[in-house]
Amino acid sequence: METFRSYLRVLCAAFALTALFACSKAELDDPAPASLPSYTIHVNAGTVSDETKSGFGLLDGGGYESYWSGNEQVAFMLNTTEVASTTANGSGKSTSLDVSFSATATSGTLYAFAPYYTGSYKDAAAGGFTTITAANAAKYNDIYLCIPATQTPLANSVDERAHIIAARYAFDDGLPEYIDMDFEHVIAYGKMTIKDFNRSIATVAITFPSNVAGTSFWYYFADGSLGNYTNSNNTTTITLNATNVADNVFWFGLAPTTVAVGDALTIVVTDTDGTTYTKEVTISKKALAFEKGKVSKFAVSIPSSTTVDPVDPVDPSDVIVAYSTCYEMPAFTASTSNKAYSTKGTNSTYGDYWLTANTTNSKQTYVVHRFQYNSKTLRNYSMLFDADKRCALWVSTVYNNDVWKDNNVSRNENWGYDPALSQSIQPNLSKTYSGSYDRGHQVASNDRQTTVLQNNQTFYYSNMTPQYSTLNQGQWATLENKVQTYAATCSGLDTLYMVTGPVFESGYSTTTDASSVACPIPSKYYKCLMKCTFNSSGTMTKAVGVAYLTPGNDASSNTNYTNWITTIDAVEAATGLDFFTNVPATLQTAAEKTKTALF
Repeated sequence: METFRSYLRVLCAAFALTALFACSKAELDDPAPASLPSYTIHVNAGTVSDETKSGFGLLDGGGYESYWSGNEQVAFMLNTTEVASTTANGSGKSTSLDVSFSATATSGTLYAFAPYYTGSYKDAAAGGFTTITAANAAKYNDIYLCIPATQTPLANSVDERAHIIAARYAFDDGLPEYIDMDFEHVIAYGKMTIKDFNRSIATVAITFPSNVAGTSFWYYFADGSLGNYTNSNNTTTITLNATNVADNVFWFGLAPTTVAVGDALTIVVTDTDGTTYTKEVTISKKALAFEKGKVSKFAVSIPSSTTVDPVDPVDPSDVIVAYSTCYEMPAFTASTSNKAYSTKGTNSTYGDYWLTANTTNSKQTYVVHRFQYNSKTLRNYSMLFDADKRCALWVSTVYNNDVWKDNNVSRNENWGYDPALSQSIQPNLSKTYSGSYDRGHQVASNDRQTTVLQNNQTFYYSNMTPQYSTLNQGQWATLENKVQTYAATCSGLDTLYMVTGPVFESGYSTTTDASSVACPIPSKYYKCLMKCTFNSSGTMTKAVGVAYLTPGNDASSNTNYTNWITTIDAVEAATGLDFFTNVPATLQTAAEKTKTALF
């Protein structure tokens, strides 16, 4: 058995400051000197098997020295014929390794990789090189590499799992017992400072235009390059936990990439109360380059708004300022621009955090109902309630199964008044309308199945209209089921938005509620749907629309729902409303003219 002790003299690549973040209040700190030092590390053998990696030390003349923590797991490959692993012992700039091979070789190459994880590359918790086998190496000349998508930076360094190095040693006269090897950093590094943020940070997520982390990168050990196989195992987003972070400085490792001028990074900061703050930064002057073996430093200003209640966090992709950011939102005029009121009902058992806004029509009130799930407050649905019609003129909602999970909480039948509105303007629907009319949901119970409290909110009287029983329980229910089945396929970058409502034509009749108060009967009903696709930066890139309009609200209207298909433009003409006002104009115009079925 041929055995050798490796004294690895590691000439690490110098780290350079490569970019300035082009954003509001972004600034460059610690500028790099004209030349950066190189230095030598000796590596030692030990018995600890933790899958750790050497970390950065303090800034030394502009370069970040690499230090071994003393328990790094390192793999060696001899001529792609045999793999052996060992563990470093001894911390600091120097350490050593003992490794044994059963084979002998007179010439060839010895490769070294760290950190080394012996599990599957599909394990997203792994870091460094995974599933190294001689058979694969000989056949493909490459190995799997995992850059963790979720990292926990150290106070002055990256997560040890994301500090990834490799080395090669060529020999032609037998393998000597003592070897010097030059290690190189395989990936790039970032050092991001969050400025102007005065709350405690839980996590920071950075989304890039290209894949930068995940479990299926490939390292071509023959030439030391990194390849990115684009598939579901890779991601554009790195999430950084703030457990060990000091002074809001976040280190991270990533696949080498360049954010070109005109491209954007999205930074999402989540504080310890669960409130999220989003900053999208478009690179405008100089490309932001993350190069192999170098540290790119940048600062981002994300002021923590004093107007956001940390006890009542709001999903930033949806309702922060009511009536301004929901993509399906029909147009209406608020009495006070950009003013919304937020509260939680003290007499409500629905777990409801609602927003209300007065409109210039004194009879109409804009309402957003919200619920909590996984420590976040998410929008359930929005509506424009009309006191004269004693119902909502429209109710809108959103579907993305990654956020609004379908947990099948069932139909809870928890009927009650809407706590965001005066009971005097709502119908009393403790029992159904008189005559042949059901309490017809606008947002269906099966549309909202994430939590019981979320489902309960669909049973507010404000969400009901008098809908003819045959229609409500017939083809309208079929259409609802079709929407729900299709909505379940929308996740990731695809989101479905829907607006449902009644049409009141001239000469409409009335029925009565449980208190014998007259309630207008809608002449028709509609659903407007728009599927929107976003890129990784959150910019909408595609929109497809379709609408359904019933021929009436009686028994004869219960025709096949496929006969109701129409355009959103046609429903706008029938209602006088303007839908999807927050969708970019070009996409909106095209999507509202089509009537191609989504399902």
